[in-house]
Amino acid sequence: MPRCPFCNKEINELYVQGWECAVTRYYVHLGEGGKWLEWEQRDCEAYDSGVDHICCPLCERALPIGESEMEDFLKGELLLVRREEVEIIDEECATYNGKTYEIEDETDEILCLRPARTVQAKLSVS
Repeated sequence: MPRCPFCNKEINELYVQGWECAVTRYYVHLGEGGKWLEWEQRDCEAYDSGVDHICCPLCERALPIGESEMEDFLKGELLLVRREEVEIIDEECATYNGKTYEIEDETDEILCLRPARTVQAKLSVS
């Protein structure tokens, strides 16, 4: 199960802060006694959306991953680990908990690691 690199707790979901633009249509009529307008939503159609931050649901700190990496992180195929917790072998590899990983990225002392076997499988397919 993945862990948040900030609060170090296991998580099985992500908290995503995003935005959405939509066209919303309403029925508008006079309310009781004709003193105010009442708005009743008819339908809503989104035409654009995006993700601002992907966060730990427990501490709500933003994780250094993108939308395309969320599934791999939740499956445990991408680890987020503090730099101080790994042993750096070279610019591309590190060991963590006795296993070798490829360093995919580093943001603010948090390393994005992929298991070395996944990296080797990708290289053999190329």
